[in-house]
Amino acid sequence: MAAYLAHAGATVEWMTDCAAATQWVIGKPSRLCVVVIDTVSAPSLLDDLRAVARTKAGTDVRFVTIGRGKCRHYRRETPDQVSLDAEVMRRKAFLEAVAVAAGRVREQDLSGLPSGGGTMPVPLLPKKRVAVAG
Repeated sequence: MAAYLAHAGATVEWMTDCAAATQWVIGKPSRLCVVVIDTVSAPSLLDDLRAVARTKAGTDVRFVTIGRGKCRHYRRETPDQVSLDAEVMRRKAFLEAVAVAAGRVREQDLSGLPSGGGTMPVPLLPKKRVAVAG
């Protein structure tokens, strides 16, 4: 996921624990940032980061939460949160979810896609081609 974001032009920082993520939000300049969270690995992190972000004036923290399930489309959970299911997540759906969370794309702009709003299937490379390309 970090590679997808970096390729799309985002500045990406990877953290593996809750304390580092909290310190990152505290140390960020007052501007928009989108935090992607694996909610299975860190279920309380979302609430902790929201609390920290509320104490820092001018910071606009939005979230993309990755859960478990079979929904192929992103879902707007709250005004600052979009969620996706990891088992069936496609690259395009992930990038769209981040764009919607960041406010770069309005959800209505994606509603005309053939899948009915949210995502359009992206063909995956066969495994033998991935090994050669990667």
